[in-house]
Amino acid sequence: MKAKRIKPIALFFFLCGIIGIIGIIGVLVFAASARQRLPVIAYHHIQEDVAGADIDSIPYIVTVAAFEKQMKYLYDNNYHAITPDELTDFLYNGKALPRKSVFIQFDDGYYSNIALAYPILHKYGLKATVFLITAETAMTTAPTGRGELSYISKSDMTGASDVFTYSSHTHSLHEFAGDSTLFLMASRAEILDDLRQSFEIIDNHTIMSYPHGQYNDEKIEMIKEAGIKAAFTTKRGYVTKSADPYKLSRFSVFNKTSFAGFVIYVRGVRFYP
Repeated sequence: MKAKRIKPIALFFFLCGIIGIIGIIGVLVFAASARQRLPVIAYHHIQEDVAGADIDSIPYIVTVAAFEKQMKYLYDNNYHAITPDELTDFLYNGKALPRKSVFIQFDDGYYSNIALAYPILHKYGLKATVFLITAETAMTTAPTGRGELSYISKSDMTGASDVFTYSSHTHSLHEFAGDSTLFLMASRAEILDDLRQSFEIIDNHTIMSYPHGQYNDEKIEMIKEAGIKAAFTTKRGYVTKSADPYKLSRFSVFNKTSFAGFVIYVRGVRFYP
């Protein structure tokens, strides 16, 4: 019996169907990549115990035990902690990140980041970025204690550079003057000079964290002039390829943040439009 020949018109529609399916899959893959939500996890001060601490007035104290549990979760679940260069590549060049990516950051530059957070991050092979108030770094010569609110010194920075990248939280414009930060009140010349001083101490000059999350469009133009390519606010949410690089969101971890809440953040479950 002769084998049936596929008619040309049937073959044409069959091939069109295959091409269509491949195209749909490609679109879906591209769309999934474009929708990738990067969780940015922000810390401040790590402390061995919060007993006796005024955690209501200082909510950003996180215990060593809680921090280690969170970092172990990232390690056990194969998360990739990205660097500032990977972040800007993602935002400006559309470079895809590993599916399980996270950006870990510390604001202010407390010595506890070195004494208590660094060994844990090193243990689990995780990278992080510290946004330093560099005027404090410049004045600090030695730590005052493992759990106290002292600051990282220049010598401390060198010893932890295998884990930490150091970026700016401004040099001396972090404090409030009334309801506004000095950063928000500063002139163009003051901001450019402040960042110049900050750049003399830090090793990354392309990203920053706004003091207390305060910024406006005028200040964005000023930091662009200084060479900053991305900046973090205190707004809650994920970073996507379509995000404004100068208005990046994040999730702050506080002493009242539950472990379940942390997991929800890093897994991209909680969505903030």
